[in-house]
Order: sequence, then C-alpha cells, then structure tokens
Amino acid sequence: MKKLRSKAIDLVLRVTCLMASFYACAQVLSSEKEELFTENQSHNKLTARYISLSEVLSIVEKQNPSFLLSEKQVEREIALKRSPYLLPNTEILWEAPTGDVLRPGVLQNIPYLGAIASQVNAQKQRILLSEIEKKIVLQRLRYNATFIYNEIQYLLERVRILQEQDTFYSNIVEITRIRRELGEITKLEQLNAESRYKQVQTQLDASRAELRGVQAQLAYIIGMPYEKNLIPNERITHLPFLIDKPIFDSTAILKNPLLSFNQQQERLNEFLLQSEKRSRLPGIIIGYLNQGADNTPLEYRLRLGISFPLAQWLNSSRIKAAQKNLEISRLQTLASALQLNNEYSMAVSRYRQYGEALQYYEEIGLAQASEILRNAKESYRLGNIPYYNYIQNSELAYQIRLNYLETLRNYNQAVLMIQYLQGDL
Repeated sequence: MKKLRSKAIDLVLRVTCLMASFYACAQVLSSEKEELFTENQSHNKLTARYISLSEVLSIVEKQNPSFLLSEKQVEREIALKRSPYLLPNTEILWEAPTGDVLRPGVLQNIPYLGAIASQVNAQKQRILLSEIEKKIVLQRLRYNATFIYNEIQYLLERVRILQEQDTFYSNIVEITRIRRELGEITKLEQLNAESRYKQVQTQLDASRAELRGVQAQLAYIIGMPYEKNLIPNERITHLPFLIDKPIFDSTAILKNPLLSFNQQQERLNEFLLQSEKRSRLPGIIIGYLNQGADNTPLEYRLRLGISFPLAQWLNSSRIKAAQKNLEISRLQTLASALQLNNEYSMAVSRYRQYGEALQYYEEIGLAQASEILRNAKESYRLGNIPYYNYIQNSELAYQIRLNYLETLRNYNQAVLMIQYLQGDL
C-alpha cells in the first residue's frame, strides 16, 4: 500500500509540474513581442544572409543572366545600325578592249535608295524592339523576385506559428500521457492528442522543406546559386491598398511592355514590307573603264546602267510573306491585348476578394483570436474549463492566425499581379 501511495503522489506531482510548465509556455507563446525569426532547426543563423527587397531587385539587374543577355542583344542591334548602308562589293577589273593592252576599271552597283532608307528605318525599329524586350525581361524578373521574396516571408511566418503549435502540442501529449497513466482519460483521448501533434509536425516539416525550395529559387533568380539561406530582413506585411479599380478597364494595360512589344513588332513588319516592295525597283550601276585610246575624253570612259531583278515572281513571294508577317503581328497585338485584359480582370477580382477578407482579419479576426486565447488561458487557469476545451479554443486561435497569413499572402500576390500587368514594377 505504501508503494502504491508513493507512486500516486509521484504521478500527481508530475502532472502538477507539467500543468504549470504548460501554462507558462502558453503565456510566452502568446506574447506579441517575439523575435522576428525564432530558432529553426533547418536554418542556421550563422550561415543566414538577411536581405532587403530593394537589395534583391538591385542584384537582379546586375547579375541575372537573362537580363544581362537582353542588354547584349540591345548592344548587338545598335552595332548593326549602319549595316543597311552597306553596298554590294565594288568590282575592280582589268580588260583589254583594244586587244593589245589591259586597262583598269571599276564598277559599283547601288541599290534603289528608297529600299536602303526602308532598311535603315527597319533597323531603327529593331533597336527599339530589343529595348522593349529588355524591359519585358526586367519586368518579369522584378515580378518573380518580388513574388518569391513575399513567399519566403509568408513561409517564415508560417513556420514560426507552426513552431508555436508544435511546442504547444508537445506539452499536451506529455500531459495526456501522464493523465492516461492516472486513469483520468481514455486511450482514445491520448491518441487524439498524439495524432494532432503528428499533424502539426508534418505541416511544420512540409513548410520548412517548401521554404528551402523557395529560398533556392530566389538565389538562382538573383544569380547567386551558392546562397542557400537568404532571409528577408523584415516580416511580411500587406502591400498598400490600391484605389478601387474597375474589373474591366482596357486602359490599365497600356503601359505593359508586352503590349508595346507587339505594337513595335507591327511597325517593324511595316518597314520590312516596304523594303521588299522597293527592292523590285531598279538600282544604278556606275563605273570607269577606258575602252578607247589614251586621249579618249573622260565622259566616254564612264560606265552607266541600271540593275533590276528578272525573276519578279520571286520578289512577289517575298512581298506576300512580308504581308503575312504584318497580318500575324497585328493579330498578335489583338490577342495579347485580350489576354492581358483578361488577366487584369481576374487579378482585380482576386484583389477585391482577398482585400475584403484581409480587412476583416485585421479589423476583427485577429482581435477575436487574441481574445479567444486570452479567455481560454484565464478560464483554464481558474479551472472553469477542462484542458480539452482549452486545446480546442487555442487551436481555433492558431487557425485564425494561419488563415489570416494565407489571406495576406494571396492579397499581396494579387497586388503584385496588378502592378505587373500595368507595367508598374
């Protein structure tokens, strides 16, 4: 009997200590003054590099291979600026018109000057086209970098909340184990607590793995693949609320560089068509060759002529192909405008949806979660509710915080998409 009584007293003391430590831990976890980044087993603070969004965008423009490639393509087109002025090779020859002596001569074929002018204008359009393509690449990179940066912020905050839940349920599992030994709860209640604890651990592990993958994406997009642990230097916050935007607004995408690219492609094809049409017109041939005596006047030593394509049907096929290219570019502009308008409408719709939900959480939801957690702790401390009710209320508060975080992430993504489609990034 003494041994059984001693064992019972020991179990009661252990439960009491665990209850006290459990409540103290919950008090700490509820504090709003926690550090930005808590201890995370998958992220060694000694190797972490904290980086701001402005620094990320600056590095993208300096080191991303895609952007550097677009700059080289612009430089290439600028280098070809004078290429349309290149004439066919000059011919230097010797002939013996009198049959007794070789006389030097020179010939130059000059295409129709209007065709050269069209080619000059076409090359100017190619330069403009490459510059717009450079803007497209930069816009896409800035969008992707900002999107990934926001995703890392979201995942870090999610890991932090799940770590709190992990600590919370580890204490719950230990308490249920001891209460099961005392016979206060059934095996089913103990299994429920362990099952929920495993669920939280699985979610935490999955979030950490996803975080590592997204961090690797950010490292590659800024051209620094060796950086394995990039961490934003600030916590996730909602992007500024946009002015109430209509869902259908055809003017919203006018600054989008993709639309400008297609419009510029139209202008290029117009000059290429003009160049093909003018290439049928005759050019001129000028030269010098003395076919007479040494005292032949200069004007009779000159050679003058014209050049034109005999196979006109071949030129016609090239003109038809250029016309088709122009028609295709015009249709591509219309298709791009429709696609961009459709994407813009969907982005505005998502922005409104998540914006309203975000306002609810920031004005009501988060305050309710804090109130639920505070009342649950106080009621549990005073013994007004059993620990099972305390668990349910605490889990509800955590879920509200996770739902808010998910809404915040979706809202920021919608804002980024609107800015991207408007060409404002």
